[in-house]
Amino acid sequence: LKYDLQILKNYGIEVAEPCFDTMLAHYLIEPDKRHNMDELSRQYLQYDPVSIETLIGKKGKGQIRMNEVDIELVKEYAAEDADITLQLSNVLEPIMDAQNARGVFEQVEMPLIPVLADMERAGICVDGDFLRQYSGTLKDEIQAIEKQIYEQAGEHFNIASPLQLGKILFDKLKLDEKAKKTS
Repeated sequence: LKYDLQILKNYGIEVAEPCFDTMLAHYLIEPDKRHNMDELSRQYLQYDPVSIETLIGKKGKGQIRMNEVDIELVKEYAAEDADITLQLSNVLEPIMDAQNARGVFEQVEMPLIPVLADMERAGICVDGDFLRQYSGTLKDEIQAIEKQIYEQAGEHFNIASPLQLGKILFDKLKLDEKAKKTS
């Protein structure tokens, strides 16, 4: 919904409330699963929608823009998209109610959509000089901490390696005599 709002706003169209974001509703219902419309359509409607790749191609050099696709194909694709979204909202709303997620959906998540859409549309200012300076500061701090680690360990090793770190912490430094080995 956020991206749709951005596109419409580019053309001066403001969407009136209430809106329903099926992907956001699904996120509240099943946060660990994928939330794209095609997946939701297959899971809840047992329907395999037309893939956008059939219109614009796979990501990469050969992919075209939607405004380059024949308008009749776009019309059919958009109509199917809208129909599936409506059907999904009819399925997901009762599930959301059964899981007591409607309050979070309506009072927290949905009000954030226009705010996030506006932020993405406007962009942000980044102080590149500050970030470069801070990056250097963090790099120096990391090097100082690594030096302390190597001094306490009495040797250099790959800190990012769980195996090497485990040998230093448990075998050499005997941090926990009862530690259970998993490898």
